[in-house]
Amino acid sequence: MSIEDNKALMRRWHDEMNRHNAGACDELLADDYVEHNNMSPQPLNKAAAKELLASLFVAIPDMHREIVEQVAEGDRVVERLRYTGTQRGEMMRIPATGRSASFETVMISRIKDGKIAEIYALLDSMSFMQQLGVIPGPGA
Repeated sequence: MSIEDNKALMRRWHDEMNRHNAGACDELLADDYVEHNNMSPQPLNKAAAKELLASLFVAIPDMHREIVEQVAEGDRVVERLRYTGTQRGEMMRIPATGRSASFETVMISRIKDGKIAEIYALLDSMSFMQQLGVIPGPGA
């Protein structure tokens, strides 16, 4: 696949996530998919990623991600994403707060044979948890 194809695949991935379509994992993630993110203590495989996404779509029913920047080279696509949403259900053992949050993520994705094979994501989890009121913010 070309660099432009890889970027288009990632745009499609984000569009499906904005539709809250966890089922897109079946089509767009490689069978040996691995995800590394700082909100999960261990890497996620394809099934675990799909399960996590489905639970997040319930907890944050208006969750939306926006591509702020996207660059690619070879088989890698690097993106800066902005997430927004309101926590309406339990998430990672955190009861619903009813609060809205906006935070950014840097994601590096590796594409193989037209599918997403691996993602490294660094989420601004501190800002996210502060906005939800789970941990105190600066000066609190």
